[in-house]
Amino acid sequence: MDNFYEQLNKAGKSPVYGIMQFLSYVFFAFSLVFLISLNPLLLAVSLLLGLILFFVKKKYFVEYEYGYTNSEIYIDMITEQKNRKRIIAFNIKDIQAYGDESLADVARYKNMGKIINAISTNDKSKVYGLYAIIENRKYYIRFTPDKKFYDLINRFNRRAEIK
Repeated sequence: MDNFYEQLNKAGKSPVYGIMQFLSYVFFAFSLVFLISLNPLLLAVSLLLGLILFFVKKKYFVEYEYGYTNSEIYIDMITEQKNRKRIIAFNIKDIQAYGDESLADVARYKNMGKIINAISTNDKSKVYGLYAIIENRKYYIRFTPDKKFYDLINRFNRRAEIK
């Protein structure tokens, strides 16, 4: 029997994202005005600012998808509901410890490896920590699984849970 589950942590558009998006369009409109008026310095400045804001705003609208397929866990980062990038994938048996991040026994793993922050923009859910050794590399993953995803981890790797 195949086990499969996906959880998408939706991100709300932050006010910073909206402001940056609006300002990028304003600077692009100014660059058209400066193109018509043949002012190359202001054209270059407004075009550069518009491009910088256009690409930087992607960092303010990030969602994460947690997936579980036959003992494999993966975490994907989705920016602006368009671009998907696999952050990490590992076997559930690679998990050494996991639990509520507010517990001292879980928080002590934070400094033991590379920290992966997989929490969506404006996500107010309870944060869990997961410590895993994947191909001899240590990782501490901060994420916000729902009850079903947490129960799947617990069912197949109960020994690593910290209560």
